[in-house]
Amino acid sequence: MVFLAVLLALSGLQLFTYHPLANRWVHRTIERNPSEMACMFWVLIPILLTALSYRWLDAHFWLLALLFSAGILWLCIGSSAHKRALENFINAGRAENWGEALNAYKQIQGDKLIAAGDWAGLNKAMLERVAYENFSQLFATLFWFCVAGPAGALGYRLTCICGEVQPQPRLMRLIWLLEWPAVRLLGLTFAFTGNFLNCFQRWQACVLCRTRSSAQMISHYVLGALGVSDDNEARLEVTRRELLAMSRLLRRSLWFWVGLLAVAALKGW
Repeated sequence: MVFLAVLLALSGLQLFTYHPLANRWVHRTIERNPSEMACMFWVLIPILLTALSYRWLDAHFWLLALLFSAGILWLCIGSSAHKRALENFINAGRAENWGEALNAYKQIQGDKLIAAGDWAGLNKAMLERVAYENFSQLFATLFWFCVAGPAGALGYRLTCICGEVQPQPRLMRLIWLLEWPAVRLLGLTFAFTGNFLNCFQRWQACVLCRTRSSAQMISHYVLGALGVSDDNEARLEVTRRELLAMSRLLRRSLWFWVGLLAVAALKGW
């Protein structure tokens, strides 16, 4: 059922682009109640209701349970704003329009200070931000859906929304912990969908790292999958070529996960 639900949710993304969980209503509701207790309420209560509803449907109406889980997953997969921002960024880079490129970076909450005209620095910051956004909006959500069902995907997405509205240290630490296993799994996936040897060496070297953020880890793995060695990373000038290659890498990785889920479904795992 997990494979079918993922397939339905991904198909729904091609037809419908509206994501209620990412709209202003959720953010404003949390903003009105900024305390940690309120954030916990807005995460735990929906998780509990979703888990109970899915459990009851699964026991009585498996088809409704399938549609319910696929619908929750579709709601939890974030918007594709980072994809549109990347397209705008690449087009601005071709036209050498610094203002439009910087605006595209800021559209996806890019907050690094980049010196005017530093295209290499801006490209690298954009690569890191888009890679993390894609991970957070899609891969981490799929991971928790596979691990804990629709309640797991919903819990992760609501926790991230709370972190966006109220970036409290303990909440951000919780998000980091939730993302920790998914980051490592995606990094290992990049080894199979990109440069295996280079990416796997990076994965082995920092698989237990506790100091880097999820965004830094994903960027580290992406560059490894693109064939950039550790020695050359500091000197690398990221260009549109790396950004386009990253887009293809992320797309291949998604289909790799879908393929693994299909095999698991056929094996009855």
